[in-house]
Amino acid sequence: MNVSFGQPEFLWGILTVLWPIFLHLFHRKQSAPIPFSDLRFLKTMPLQGKGFRSLRRWILLILRMLALIFLFLGLSEPHWNGPQDPASQSPVLFVDNHAGFIQGRRAEFLDLGKKLFPSPKKLFLFTNEGQEPTFSSENWSQIPSAKNPSHSLFKRIPKDRPLVWVSDFLKSRALPKIPKGSQIQIQRITGPETDNLRIDSLWYSQSFIRKNEAFQLFVRVKNLGTKAAKRRHISLQLGDFTLNSSEIDLGVQAFVDISFPVSITQDEVQAKLISNDPCEFDNTFYFILRPSKKRQVYRIIPPGELDLFSSVFEKDAAFDYRTIFLNKFLLEQKQLHGFAMMEGWETWTPETWTSVATWLRQGNGLVLIPKKALKKEGIVGVGQLFSGQNNSFHLLNSMPLMPIRKPEKKLEFFQGIVQSKSFSEVWEMFSAQPVLSWQGGKTLFAFGNQMPFLSQFSVGNGQLFIFAAPLTREVEFTRHGLFLPVFQEMAIQSVQESVGFLSWEKSGFNLSAPAPRGDQVLTFQKEQTWIPEQSWTGLYWKCTWPTAVGAHFPGFYQVFLAGKKSGTIAVNYPKSVSARATYLEAELKALMPQADFSGDLNFNQENMNSGNGLIRSLFLLSLVCFLAEMALLFWAKN
Repeated sequence: MNVSFGQPEFLWGILTVLWPIFLHLFHRKQSAPIPFSDLRFLKTMPLQGKGFRSLRRWILLILRMLALIFLFLGLSEPHWNGPQDPASQSPVLFVDNHAGFIQGRRAEFLDLGKKLFPSPKKLFLFTNEGQEPTFSSENWSQIPSAKNPSHSLFKRIPKDRPLVWVSDFLKSRALPKIPKGSQIQIQRITGPETDNLRIDSLWYSQSFIRKNEAFQLFVRVKNLGTKAAKRRHISLQLGDFTLNSSEIDLGVQAFVDISFPVSITQDEVQAKLISNDPCEFDNTFYFILRPSKKRQVYRIIPPGELDLFSSVFEKDAAFDYRTIFLNKFLLEQKQLHGFAMMEGWETWTPETWTSVATWLRQGNGLVLIPKKALKKEGIVGVGQLFSGQNNSFHLLNSMPLMPIRKPEKKLEFFQGIVQSKSFSEVWEMFSAQPVLSWQGGKTLFAFGNQMPFLSQFSVGNGQLFIFAAPLTREVEFTRHGLFLPVFQEMAIQSVQESVGFLSWEKSGFNLSAPAPRGDQVLTFQKEQTWIPEQSWTGLYWKCTWPTAVGAHFPGFYQVFLAGKKSGTIAVNYPKSVSARATYLEAELKALMPQADFSGDLNFNQENMNSGNGLIRSLFLLSLVCFLAEMALLFWAKN
């Protein structure tokens, strides 16, 4: 017969018995000699009881050691691993309390809670965010939803305990690996078959959003339920104004794109998308609409170069234009975010190319304009921007002026440009002398022989534009009607415009807010104030979601730094909890063949008492030793 321990870390406490041993053997009170003039006239008295007092001290030492040993043995939760029935051991009830379970199948969840006990007995509960030994079934509905997955379940519960696992077993949540020999009873909660419309993504019809100008808000809706959606609607709420979509019929895992006409009149508009499907806990999707911020445009030029682009950006309120030398740009690039136009890059060092590539991949825009005297080293540097992508560049020598074709109106890049311009029907628009050619990318302008004049490349999260010919005052393109709108469109598309919302994901979120002073922290305020785990990276705040999240956690939060408001965020449930597809019982049996699927809840009080008998006995022995020690000390004193 073997003994196992539910909390073996408490066994280290037995080492505290060394302290009373030290006190008894090495820290005894020493008697001090008292000088006396003469002992001849004092009557001699025999010493009695010295041996008994020595025996009493040893009994006290043994009682104190036993009290400590029994106490820490009880805290370590020992159990006999003998041939007794597994049901005689105290079971652990694990509730996989993710938001989709507690909220999405709430009726079934509450019904099971009523069946646990006919009376409010106590039960050892274990949830995603921790354990609660004093849990009562009457508090079942108060269990919060938690972010921690069940993957580490068997590393965190007491070992060798029978486990009753209560969950809906969503397919979007991976099942943990079950150790061999584990005793598991599955309590699978299922709800009715239902459709569940979930907002998958949002985007704008335009790259730049201005106040009081109409645009289309596109919404991708996906059915994450278990049956087809019939005659559903999505409503857009902007304050007191509501727009309804047409009827939506959507199969399981299918999606549809819908749009709403929108115009923003304020700096910030709190908006909601509301579906009318039966899965109510995630029917509201929160987001924030804001007009676009000014695009930051940087002209990086060698000393002495003429500036051809100031007239393109300086007179337009949508852009903030500045010229900057390369060395200063490299020093400040962590604080710079926007669109950079670079000339004179043919002589850059490999370190400079690496630094610029990093900046580009972080979500910025870059345009490379070659010089006439292009060298091979410059071509090698351009290749560093692509990091393994199959884009080859070649030098061209002594090429003549070549005509350039009209751009294709169907290209997405030109949607905001070409439709508002009148073009000549002739084939030739303007000419240029190419010094560079390449393969790959999206061609925006092409020469008559189909060789690209201007191409667009996606590099990481950034956008790269490359010209095949120099741009000087003599080049026809700099005097063409498309010169200004093309460069403005490149600057606009370099920064991705996104709808403002966050999802409650385990990885946390990044937030742009002012830098702290001293020990200042961010606070988030809704009905209550929440202070997340957070750190300032030097550029942005890195925050972590709270361990437990209740039903009313999604919504709009005011963000404060040291009591001063710094912004607003919109928070939603993650997509994974909206998925309603669950493992069937047959699938669970195949994945967990050692589990019990009988459905019987063996939570009677006798079974729980017998499992805890050894623990209670140890605590009782510790108390008896402590009381005996007190009685012996009191008797000796009197």
